[in-house]
Amino acid sequence: ASNWIFLSILTLFIGWRHYVGGDWNHYQSYISLVKGYSFLKAVSSPDPSYMILNWIGGNYFGGIYFVNFVCALIFSYGLIV
Repeated sequence: ASNWIFLSILTLFIGWRHYVGGDWNHYQSYISLVKGYSFLKAVSSPDPSYMILNWIGGNYFGGIYFVNFVCALIFSYGLIV
């Protein structure tokens, strides 16, 4: 049970960061870029998995916060396991 609590806290802490890091604006530009893309164009990018996350976040859920949250969840899970 304590692993799930740690996973949740770590994921929320990392996933909901706001203007943290020197690359924040760079990642925001990905969101802006893929908002106008079709899903197929996002899939055909050089980094399809990450661009699909950006496409979903930019078009449907919370923008960069969705992307950060999903990436934080993957990272946190790997850290705990």
